[in-house]
Amino acid sequence: MKATNCPVCSSVETEIRFINLGKYNIVKCNKCTYHFTLPVPTTEELDQYYKAQSIFFVGSGVDTFEGYLLNPLPYRERYLNRVKRLKEFKSTGQLLDIGCAGGIFLDCARDSGFTVEGVEPSETGIELCKKLGLSVQKGFFLNMKFDSQYDIITMYDVLEHTLYPKEEVSKVYSMLKPEGIFVITLPNIDSLLARLHGSKWDMIGFPEHLNYFTPKSLSLLLKNNGFEILSVRTFNGEPNYTILVLIKGVLRAMGFFSDKKTAVNNADSSAQTNSNNPPLPIPLWKQSIKKSLILLRPLIYLLPIFNVGEGLEIIAQKANHNGKVN
Repeated sequence: MKATNCPVCSSVETEIRFINLGKYNIVKCNKCTYHFTLPVPTTEELDQYYKAQSIFFVGSGVDTFEGYLLNPLPYRERYLNRVKRLKEFKSTGQLLDIGCAGGIFLDCARDSGFTVEGVEPSETGIELCKKLGLSVQKGFFLNMKFDSQYDIITMYDVLEHTLYPKEEVSKVYSMLKPEGIFVITLPNIDSLLARLHGSKWDMIGFPEHLNYFTPKSLSLLLKNNGFEILSVRTFNGEPNYTILVLIKGVLRAMGFFSDKKTAVNNADSSAQTNSNNPPLPIPLWKQSIKKSLILLRPLIYLLPIFNVGEGLEIIAQKANHNGKVN
């Protein structure tokens, strides 16, 4: 493949890092560390793919939403943590959430004093947002027109899905008020888990994920579009899941792990569920694994300290044309 300019820094110092992942390759820029997909899917291919989806990120589906309506407290904790994080930079104001799914985050932000709006391409997501009385537009952000400017724009787990990340970030900048805040999260391809798993990393998937950022490359994209970086941090998901994926990655890197998929036999669990018999006691070996996972938990809290957590969050502020914050 001939040299391809990096969409973030325009460098020609690019190379294929992962080849023949289905019909796609992942290309790495050796200058800014941004990774991108080639060939690029067409708009029609993406429209067809997303029209078939009822959820756009974990925890945004219909089952989660219905559970939220019945008993909101367990679901609000995650999103209230996001709101608490926002308030470190803006205590109130007009907020636009791009890719708002079923609107649970917007509902929490509204309850916390923000004036909220959302954008969501999923018909299912729009219907759920309406049940919460939220103001949400249907469509893809880059194709839409807005009359307002915003104090805060959030983009949680969205930019990795888009065809034109540079244009998305530029449009966000144009829609922010002076001193406006942009919050963005996405998978971190510089994470320890991504390094261990290589092309088998769970976050690599097509055509869902097209862009793979590191703290360096995402910071550069934001700076090149007029933002000043206020905060860069990484994080991990649910502790037991992270530990299991970490162990799996270590075994894979050592050559001890087989990538062949194996079927999971649910016959025993189904028999217990469908019978009137009392549940069977948990085997000792399963209890031992559970205890081991608890002992390993401190390890995953060290990963964000070194900016190698699986998720990446950057918070930036709109700067003027001289690169200074307004």
